[in-house]
Amino acid sequence: MFYVESGKPTALQFDDVLLLCSDGLWGGYTELELACAFATEPVAPVLNRLVAEAVVRGATQADNATGIAMRYLADTVDHYTPQPVCHILKIS
Repeated sequence: MFYVESGKPTALQFDDVLLLCSDGLWGGYTELELACAFATEPVAPVLNRLVAEAVVRGATQADNATGIAMRYLADTVDHYTPQPVCHILKIS
């Protein structure tokens, strides 16, 4: 069974952080804790720390703690790449 929570489209603002994660990660934190964690530090070390702490906080209640995060920087210049930077995987 999958649970998907959808919301209204929201325009990104400079410095917003997008977090896509399992319940094993977000379940151990309040929204305020997650927002404050990403407020001033680079995304990668914060995410690594949150995952490690979530495993301890969740102990036996969570089967995994995974996540991916990105910070939106609107003034970043696009970079040309001669090759695609992502690939669609076919799982059979």
